[in-house]
Amino acid sequence: MPRGQHQTEREHGRRPRSAAPSLLAGVAGAIVAVGAAASCIDDQPLGGSGEARVIVADVPPIILHEVDLLFVVDNTDTMAAKQADLIASFARLRRYLEYADGGLPDLHVGILSTDMGVGGEFAVGGCSTEGDAATLQATPRLADCVGPTDAPFLRYAWDPDGSEAKNFEGTLEEAFACIAALGTGGCRFEQPLAALGRLLEAERTTADGFLRDDAVLGLVFLSDEDDCSVKEGSFFDPALYGFDDGVSKYRCFREGVQCRGDDAFIGQREECEPEAGSVYLDDVYARAEELHQAKTEDRQIVVSAITGSSEHIEVEGYTLPQGDDELLSLAPSCEGPAGAAFPAVRLKAFADDFTHSGGAGALCPEDGADDSDGLDILTSTGKELRDALGHPCLAGRVRDVDPITAGRQVDCEVWAELPDGTRVDVPACEHPYAVETSTAPCYAIKAGPAACIDFPTQLALQTNWGAAGLPTGAQTKVACLVDPA
Repeated sequence: MPRGQHQTEREHGRRPRSAAPSLLAGVAGAIVAVGAAASCIDDQPLGGSGEARVIVADVPPIILHEVDLLFVVDNTDTMAAKQADLIASFARLRRYLEYADGGLPDLHVGILSTDMGVGGEFAVGGCSTEGDAATLQATPRLADCVGPTDAPFLRYAWDPDGSEAKNFEGTLEEAFACIAALGTGGCRFEQPLAALGRLLEAERTTADGFLRDDAVLGLVFLSDEDDCSVKEGSFFDPALYGFDDGVSKYRCFREGVQCRGDDAFIGQREECEPEAGSVYLDDVYARAEELHQAKTEDRQIVVSAITGSSEHIEVEGYTLPQGDDELLSLAPSCEGPAGAAFPAVRLKAFADDFTHSGGAGALCPEDGADDSDGLDILTSTGKELRDALGHPCLAGRVRDVDPITAGRQVDCEVWAELPDGTRVDVPACEHPYAVETSTAPCYAIKAGPAACIDFPTQLALQTNWGAAGLPTGAQTKVACLVDPA
């Protein structure tokens, strides 16, 4: 049965996620430069000044060099300008990936639409039975462009010698533009989470090569409406509520989101979150769990949502031309040059479920703001992907504790944290500019490579683990005294 006209507030949470076992092996060899920047503050032993040190790097055992980028793009009738903005902003993401350790990683780039149809039980105008059925979209969409030649996604590998290996013509940005402009003919009931779930299942069973085990998965949703992934076909029954609502999109909010208090009134809503017990729509956190289980570690997943804001949620009333009953609709959360966008409670909650999230941002200005920050999420997504891959750079403004002495004199400590939580302290190398010949294990904090150019002090960690190598599965942590940002 659909949720009633009056439903009291109820608390609901998601089940705890079981930890996936780590399959990462130790790094052998005498010298390795490693790092994955973090900016969290922890209670660390005091430095020489009596201040607590701040963790500026939390280093994974292995630096990754592959990224699978999946864009789930709304292709309904209001999305043409927003798709164009996404295409124009793609270079922001690529720019930060070029700062990855070793340069631009080996890329797979795929496009998925939100059109999953409405099934065969009920007909809905403008919607087919299956939609695009969660298949990667690689059809050329622009005049005189050619899509990928050997797969339904873009492949791109760059070598430091300047050579490229790719399955498309032109630049990566041009190839992305060729296939990402999906158009506006999709079903008005956007189902991005259902499309993602079916793709993950297809990748497990058919293995077309888009998703790679050792790659970081970057997932970007672009939609001006919230997820409406349907699990029960009677959701599309015109008589679902006993009166003609024109199969309203408000059904998606009513059946998929729970807010504080009565859910059937006109006005603003507060404390809204995904409906955990929906009869008709997918459980958001169950869909998130599917993605968590697709990788051995959460660091391999970065999720961002370019959507309407979830901060302003308001329900309006309207009347159909053929009837007298006042019906409910969801008001836009913002409007801008590219059009309106609606609250995306479900997609924001999905993105927030992951450790690495580029965020969930508005597609248009809110409350008189001059500029939209929605597509700036591609910048933060690029940074998160770079951190997920791992690099030798130290976050934060690492303090120079002796400004009189030449060079930056730092107050840091480094240790390896084993999988069982055991801490193994690493001493500083006696010859910081000759780490290779110093007694192992040891570390040095030095001027970083090009990958560190946008970090405040451009410092990096270098370690010598000796012949034994880094202990298997160990995280390398760095804590330093830092100056305020």
